Amino acid sequence: GQGNNPAGVFNSKTLASTEFCGWFRAMARNISDIAEEALALPEASRVFLTEKLLETLSADAPLSDVWRTEVQRRCAELDAGAETYPAEQVLAELRGEAG
Repeated sequence: GQGNNPAGVFNSKTLASTEFCGWFRAMARNISDIAEEALALPEASRVFLTEKLLETLSADAPLSDVWRTEVQRRCAELDAGAETYPAEQVLAELRGEAG
């Protein structure tokens, strides 16, 4: 099967750097599009998506224990009804802008 090669790009032992760069750019663009769309979702949907993505990570995923604990803590706070604020409002307050 193609396993780690879902696009079928790596079909020989020797892969020209231009082929790899093209594949990498396409994947990065795709991931950027997904991230942009996800960030545009309502907050409740982003929380749900975050929880679902975290559930898919294996114990040896490159997510530090500290960060995993922090994400779980924040999700629990949101589940318990923690008050949230729009990012635009928080950033404006940090910049010292009146809101």
